Amino acid sequence: MIAHAFPPEGNAGVYRPLRFVRHLPTMGWNASVISLDTHCYERYDPGLLGLVPSDTEVIRVRSRDPWQSIQERRGQRIQKKTYMRLW
Repeated sequence: MIAHAFPPEGNAGVYRPLRFVRHLPTMGWNASVISLDTHCYERYDPGLLGLVPSDTEVIRVRSRDPWQSIQERRGQRIQKKTYMRLW
């Protein structure tokens, strides 16, 4: 399965592929999921990882979305500035 959003992302687009992957083993299928490898989540929910079946292979690939890359760098800069102000 190819899923743009997959746990630990917690936005609304995660739930359909997650439910689908959870039901595949009961039908005799072994699932593999290809999803984005990101360091910046809209809604980080590590609890959703516990719902992914243990035998499901999750393959993370880098995003080639330039806007996402810009936003990640911007977030890192803001976090660094905020940290520096605390000291």
